[in-house]
This record gives sequence, C-alpha cells and structure tokens, in this order.
Amino acid sequence: MWFRPAASPGRAAPSGVPADRSAELRAELAPPLALLEQAEAEARTVGERAAAAAASRRQEAERQAEAIVAEAREEARRVRARTAE
Repeated sequence: MWFRPAASPGRAAPSGVPADRSAELRAELAPPLALLEQAEAEARTVGERAAAAAASRRQEAERQAEAIVAEAREEARRVRARTAE
C-alpha cells in the first residue's frame, strides 16, 4: 500500500457568518404561533358568547321562577279564601 504525497495544509479559510439560531427559530415558529394566536382569539370569542348565552338563560329562568312563585302565591291565597268560607 502506497501513500500518495499530499501538500501541506494551506492557511485557514476566512471565517464565515455565524448562524443566527434565534432568527431561524423565530422564522420556524412564526406560522404555528400565529395559528395559536388565532385559535386563542376564537376560543375567547366562543367563551364570551357562551357567557352571554348563560347569563341570558339565567335571567330567563329567574323570570320564569318569579312568575311561578307569584302564581303559586296567588293560588294559595285563593285556596285559603275558599276554605275560609
């Protein structure tokens, strides 16, 4: 086995531009993070709508309960009046 003669190494190459890892990560993560922000905004909107619907239903249920109680009190008054006769 013979080795071929090789020249001695030359001088060092000029240094390159260092890689900007943080910029690469920002560029890589920007689209998914934008989608995440959009999903968070949609979730907030859904939550706000649900809270408004729940408040509306509570108010309607409260109104119905008050009407039922008022009707029951009136019926009780009528029953007492009939039994007192």
